[in-house]
Amino acid sequence: MIKNSRLNNIPSVEAALYYVQLKTHNSRSLFVPSADHLSTNKTSTSSSNPLQNEQNDDLADSLNSGLNNDQREQQTQATALLLAQVVADEILVAARHWEIALDQWVILPDELQALVYLPSHPDDLLARSLTPVTTHRLDPRTVGKRKQGPGKPRALTSFIAGFKAASAKRINLLRNQPGSPVWQRSYSEQLIDGEALRNRLKNNLCGLNGAVMRSPDL
Repeated sequence: MIKNSRLNNIPSVEAALYYVQLKTHNSRSLFVPSADHLSTNKTSTSSSNPLQNEQNDDLADSLNSGLNNDQREQQTQATALLLAQVVADEILVAARHWEIALDQWVILPDELQALVYLPSHPDDLLARSLTPVTTHRLDPRTVGKRKQGPGKPRALTSFIAGFKAASAKRINLLRNQPGSPVWQRSYSEQLIDGEALRNRLKNNLCGLNGAVMRSPDL
């Protein structure tokens, strides 16, 4: 489990809440790449975070030594944590860049699910008006099923695109597979209207078997 992350970016009353679902390419697991897919080159996985670099170096060193079954299991868990941390790091960076507030999100082996607050910029309001969204009596089981289309807010699309590019680059460096697709090209989103539905979705995210993060301010 990754520690909860605190954000200073608190939504205003004009912000719109969206549920976002982004799946991995061909449903490939983010968490369990085989050892031979991990880079043993310490410099190839470097980031601006010194602690992140130390974790990357420890992983690379361990791959060069003989491991018993227990050690391999520990290695797998460490790899899963590192890859999940890459995703968490990059979604926080993208959110700060695009001034988006993260409510709660979960990193699963084959997808990312998130509740995000998006500032209601005029361009986004116009874009959403092109595709009416029904928010009354919304069934949480169907949330996120809407396909990519002209009604997607531009800021949300830019946020997802930036996150995908940055996280895929770091993940591929760890796997020693530069340029390989990590995420699907499109994502699903749904405008959420109502506190009851928001709370229900947050509870659903907490019930998933993944690394759940939330902003304690929301």
